[in-house]
Amino acid sequence: MYIVSSGDNGATWRFETKVSIEKDLREPYFYAVNNRLWFSFFEGGTSPTAFEPSRMWRMTLDNESGSWSPIEQWGGEGEIAWQFFFDNEDNHLYTISYAGNHYSLTQLGEINLYLNRTSDGYNWKSALEGYVFLISQKISRYLPSIAVLCILEAFVKLASALIWTG
Repeated sequence: MYIVSSGDNGATWRFETKVSIEKDLREPYFYAVNNRLWFSFFEGGTSPTAFEPSRMWRMTLDNESGSWSPIEQWGGEGEIAWQFFFDNEDNHLYTISYAGNHYSLTQLGEINLYLNRTSDGYNWKSALEGYVFLISQKISRYLPSIAVLCILEAFVKLASALIWTG
């Protein structure tokens, strides 16, 4: 995977860095926190017919030297971050991620969903500490879409699906 940049709206391009892992690399994201640019992606497997998430990687751009850091692993084993959003009200970056077996032709998937946040781009913590979700077993068979909607609605909009336990 190559990272390139343009300072003139795409008229010319500058090579930044190359990420080379002999596996499938997916879900590339750029995000900025505290004037620092981060790049994140996940490493998949080698089979063209299987979904084999392994780990997430990240690196950051050094503002002074203009060079990218070496990649480093982050998140849990098999965890995949697939949405990032910045909340200007609390000055935190949030990510929704999941881990577990969710692709099967014969069975419903079994996944865990996470909503994490950071104020510096490096240290991530659960954004749901102190909350309990009320999601019935009937709803759980429609995961991940229903659970993601519940997390977003419940946390971001403080809907009634949350109960404060703190």
